[in-house]
Amino acid sequence: MRDELRVLANGEHHLVANLPANNKNELLEAIKRAQYELPAEFSLRELSVGNLLIFGRTLKTNDFLGAVEWARELLSVRSHVLPVTEQCVHLGALCANGHWVLGQAALTSEQLTLPSAVKSLHLIDSENSYAFEPKVEACPRVIEYLQKAEAFIVGFGSFLSSILPHFLVRGIGREFVRRTIPKMLVCNPTADKETADFTVATITSTINVYACKDARQSDAHSPAFTHILHFGFSGESRIPPGDIEHLKIRYLDLRAVATFPAMADEVCHTVSSSLSLARVKERKSVRPIPIVMLDLDGTLFDYTGLRINATAAVLDGMVHDPTAVSTDLVDVLRPPLTDVLAALGFADLRRQWDSPDVLVFAHLLEQPSIREILLSLLKAADIHDKAELDATFAEKLAVYRYTANLRSSPAMGELLGAIAKARSRFESSLEKRSLEFRRFITENAKLVPGAIELFSKLRAANAGIYVVSEGDSSVQTFKFCSLGLPSLIEECLVTDVTCGAAPIAAELFDDFKDAAHVPAGVERLFDQLSSYSVKSKAFYSKLIHVLVEQSGDLQGGLKSPRFLTEEEWQSTQPHFIVMVGDRYRKDLEPLLQLGPAGIEGYRVLSSRYSREDPLDEILASGKPSPTGVFPDLRSVTPTLIAAIKKEDESVLHRPLPIIPAPGLVAEVLDVWTDMNEDTRTHLKSIQSEGLRHAGGL
Repeated sequence: MRDELRVLANGEHHLVANLPANNKNELLEAIKRAQYELPAEFSLRELSVGNLLIFGRTLKTNDFLGAVEWARELLSVRSHVLPVTEQCVHLGALCANGHWVLGQAALTSEQLTLPSAVKSLHLIDSENSYAFEPKVEACPRVIEYLQKAEAFIVGFGSFLSSILPHFLVRGIGREFVRRTIPKMLVCNPTADKETADFTVATITSTINVYACKDARQSDAHSPAFTHILHFGFSGESRIPPGDIEHLKIRYLDLRAVATFPAMADEVCHTVSSSLSLARVKERKSVRPIPIVMLDLDGTLFDYTGLRINATAAVLDGMVHDPTAVSTDLVDVLRPPLTDVLAALGFADLRRQWDSPDVLVFAHLLEQPSIREILLSLLKAADIHDKAELDATFAEKLAVYRYTANLRSSPAMGELLGAIAKARSRFESSLEKRSLEFRRFITENAKLVPGAIELFSKLRAANAGIYVVSEGDSSVQTFKFCSLGLPSLIEECLVTDVTCGAAPIAAELFDDFKDAAHVPAGVERLFDQLSSYSVKSKAFYSKLIHVLVEQSGDLQGGLKSPRFLTEEEWQSTQPHFIVMVGDRYRKDLEPLLQLGPAGIEGYRVLSSRYSREDPLDEILASGKPSPTGVFPDLRSVTPTLIAAIKKEDESVLHRPLPIIPAPGLVAEVLDVWTDMNEDTRTHLKSIQSEGLRHAGGL
């Protein structure tokens, strides 16, 4: 190594042989200076040549910042590179067992083992002693850049020795916490020695603790980061996510992104989309901000077809004709049969098609007697038809009682016996087949033609783009990520979290379903709460308030019972809302019923629901008409782009909040005495919000 460095310093190495004379002379002088000052025992193994150059240049000029700038110009680096501090300090880590680890090399080297998990990280005056922790100030130019930055991006890098130390320097955490710009953590794709005891959630929380300490806050009221970009394939080498939901940060699971250029593209897409939204929000122009919402299944991709193919692929060995059975399942496993099965203790098989029970029922469909029982249940259970909307309390109760009566019937006994037998027969392979189903979806999910072009044109028009989906958040988010949408669209907003109402409604039903008399207030409150969990007028009213407010935490805003008052609404900028979906009743009608100017709904007819709700029937019934009807997503693009670019006064007026009346909540609180305490707290929050709006409703 010493000989190679000597060749480099003499200008004979191929790395410097062809450099221009001026640059070459300065570079060689820096290397010679550094070589002369390095102790003989200093290990050159894995030494960065760049660090060697800066070291030598600093020795000559006694100006470290100037040396960094010189290296930047020498290498034609466009970005500015600055040291977080100009003071000479070292790293020290206090471990959980009370031992100290001194120096960056001890923390980083894979050959050295840490005594135990790192408890806290410190800046120390010397690697020979941890007795003094210096008060290190940030480089003034760094603070200057932090104060005018449009986004903060943290990562990649070794967590304890390259990322966290920045937040030990005075002034860094203060600016990081104070600024309300996009702040993104880009996680390493693989775990290493320094992250062995961490999850993505604990990495984020640890940075937040150190940043808040510098900002003189004991606890941050909001997360330090706005986005987490989590790379790396699933497996032991990947840093586990941990309790991400608790952080209420936009989390992008990018495990499928395998190369560093692709990772860089994902980061650039996320930064650019976030900055465009932030800039739009800061504008004081009266021109409406366009927000485009798109349905997922049927509009952005053919999930039904993909689901049939995925199920057929994993049924090999369980049925004789996988394709025919998979197609049959789509017609059989739907409401009201799935409601009956849910009452019997099964998962919601209408939505959770990766459930092993779906495969069990697929196997049973090829048995004539069991198939006949299932079809008879489907027919006999059809005691309500609400276009797949969740049932009212009365309808849900009817299904529950119907199911209770079925339990003692011979047919139900035969069905449950067949289910148990099938589960036992295929027990060893059901979970594996379910995983293969998910893998098939991930590998074969494709956006419909024209989707990418539409997203690109919408971004160019400064539109916010969101997927709005009905169902279970984990299922819909899985589809969203399988399609690669996190890098193309702001967020996937799912109905099941709206106002935190779904678990309250479920508990309310469980507590009163066997009551001899159900109070009328209980039924009314259940019906109003359950309407939030589907694409209803109540859901869209809440969603529009959240999108217009743009608080930075859309998921948290959707879960909260808070709506904007008229005064709060007036302090926001005008918006223009567009919904694109394939089903009139489920995607467009409830939104268009809100009525305020500035809402448009476009229907595409490329899915299996194209014959549902023809336009002539919609017009004849007096229901609100879609703004336009198109054969597919590609054909709607020109009209949609023209609509969001038009200069007129079609701005969104405040849709009235749809909140249960405070008196109704009080009535239920009086009769529902044994509810969960979290439920009581949340119901009172809903009641308080209703009271806050009572004067305007």
